[in-house]
Amino acid sequence: MLEITEEIKSMVAEITELEPELLRPDASLTREYQVDSLAALEIAVALEKRYGVSIAEEHLPRLDSIAGSVELVQELLARKAS
Repeated sequence: MLEITEEIKSMVAEITELEPELLRPDASLTREYQVDSLAALEIAVALEKRYGVSIAEEHLPRLDSIAGSVELVQELLARKAS
């Protein structure tokens, strides 16, 4: 799980142009780091490409934190594997 967390944190940092050290896993990307909707969509697309999953529109709010993104990706990978 640590590897996925670090990968996602790195992806979010690159897309948002924030320093990875500043990103807390439980922090709201939109409220605490002012990530806009376009950057949020970029994060979703990057996750889909990197992990080979499809993120449904109703799951997009879960991407508002790194921890939520990690949890969602793990769930989607588990479904994909079964």
